[in-house]
Amino acid sequence: MRSLDISICRICREEVFADSCGEKLRLVIFAPENPEAAVLCSHGYNSCPEDLADAAETFAKMGAAVCCVDFRGGSTRSKSGGRSQDMSITSQLCDLCAAAEYVQNGFAPNKLFLYGESQGGLVSALSAEKLGAQAAMLLYPAFCIPDHWKGRDPDSGEFELMGMTLSGSFVRGLPKFDVYEKTGSFRGKLLIGHGDSDGLVDLSYSRRLAEKFGERAKLSVYKGEGHGFSPNGRKRWLCEVGEFLAENL
Repeated sequence: MRSLDISICRICREEVFADSCGEKLRLVIFAPENPEAAVLCSHGYNSCPEDLADAAETFAKMGAAVCCVDFRGGSTRSKSGGRSQDMSITSQLCDLCAAAEYVQNGFAPNKLFLYGESQGGLVSALSAEKLGAQAAMLLYPAFCIPDHWKGRDPDSGEFELMGMTLSGSFVRGLPKFDVYEKTGSFRGKLLIGHGDSDGLVDLSYSRRLAEKFGERAKLSVYKGEGHGFSPNGRKRWLCEVGEFLAENL
């Protein structure tokens, strides 16, 4: 893989708040001068925008305005409003739409791209058509979620999962449709990165997604990488998404 020639420009990083379903939604903005494109970045479960800073800076140095969404109740480190007990795929779809509205009003980009990791990858993929995105870049997107939660009691009380407290709201907020059919209606391009040693989201889910898109999708399989890439694997992935963005700007 060739090295990217990324020009360095002045990048302003700031935090702003938008409104999403009546609650504060924190957005972390990386904005170079006079951006013509924008990238909406969605973090994974119990992650936060700070974990996406390296990807955001990669996109911003290429001239895109980057908005990292701090999903309401999406992390123990979240600074947005809301509780983890009320978080769901549905609430995150609402948050991403609110962030897109902020970006469109603030930067009026000619092109919009989506970037998401794990659960944020699923949310990005499900939003792509509605938001009119040019393309989506997904790292081990969690298309396994509907299968993993199938049959769970929507009236269950609070419970702990991977460091966060959830409730039946997460179950009630699961997609009530085929996530592959929904994503397949998006007519833009798709780049997917996935490790062949991912023990949380099996590689087969991304293979199925890529097959749904056919020639419009590229699936890059990273040998030996799990759910959460090694430093070297992440460096290679950031180079790949940078090249992908450059080709589609």
